[in-house]
Amino acid sequence: MVDLGVTVADLGTTVRAAMSGLVATQYTENNQKYDVRLLLTDSSVDSEQEIGNLTVMTNEGPMPLGNLAQVGYRESQGTILHRDKLPAVQFTAGLLPGYALGNITPQIENSRTISALPAGYGIQWGGQADILGQTIRDMIFAFGLALVLTYMLLAGVLENLAQPIMILLTVPLALIGVVLALLATGTTLNFVAMLAILMLVGMVVNNAILILDYTNQLRREGRDLKSALLEAAPTKLKPILMANTATILALLPLALGWGASGAEVKQPLGIVTIGGLVVATFLSLIVIPAIEYFFGMRKDKKHNDGKAANAT
Repeated sequence: MVDLGVTVADLGTTVRAAMSGLVATQYTENNQKYDVRLLLTDSSVDSEQEIGNLTVMTNEGPMPLGNLAQVGYRESQGTILHRDKLPAVQFTAGLLPGYALGNITPQIENSRTISALPAGYGIQWGGQADILGQTIRDMIFAFGLALVLTYMLLAGVLENLAQPIMILLTVPLALIGVVLALLATGTTLNFVAMLAILMLVGMVVNNAILILDYTNQLRREGRDLKSALLEAAPTKLKPILMANTATILALLPLALGWGASGAEVKQPLGIVTIGGLVVATFLSLIVIPAIEYFFGMRKDKKHNDGKAANAT
């Protein structure tokens, strides 16, 4: 091969051109470009002899491939795959009906086969599993950012650093409803459901805002904490129920899967939102006033004790 001026790359190009073809030009029609690939027919490369007869150009002129290489059948890899400049082996699989990707990937990671990999070997997810992991990380970041921004807004509006924390406690209450709704309907926590959870951050805090804002108003008028809470919660019950009932009824067709196209994709959005709103609406009327009363009484007690100490 050296005497004839032929390299291994030349032989590989010849075989690839004959069996896989080479793009010679492109054909354009209706603003769409199509590759024109030239290759030999299957009957021309269906045996060792045919492949050995492929012509290779050398310094001495055309020469059969069989004169320069031994053609035969050997076991080998179809492709040599690398990931991040490291040799890799790729396994692909699909989900059977009734199984969720988020439930399968942890089982694979915790399997004995994966945990017993030798030093220097590891597993890296790709395809939908990689997209799911990235989506979960992005949603967690967005959820945390939503909580921070909501706290900053409430702290500025209420001019109080403690009450916004109490208001944000309605978010865990809503998550209780989310879990119950998912379990009751057999819905998986997919991307659409996570979007609904993110949306709930800005929806469920309205109940606590109405109650605590009216409580602060009554306190400024001279009312004690207990009587202010006992009046604020029943007074704001009607607007809270009206607003949340209207939202739930509007989302009901979405949760039931009614619609011409794509209804099943958007259905988790309605299920998660309704579940979070229902539970947060009723629990916030009990939990938020109780927490406000508990911490408010402790604050008033410290304030009174400080006054007494100063007077002494």
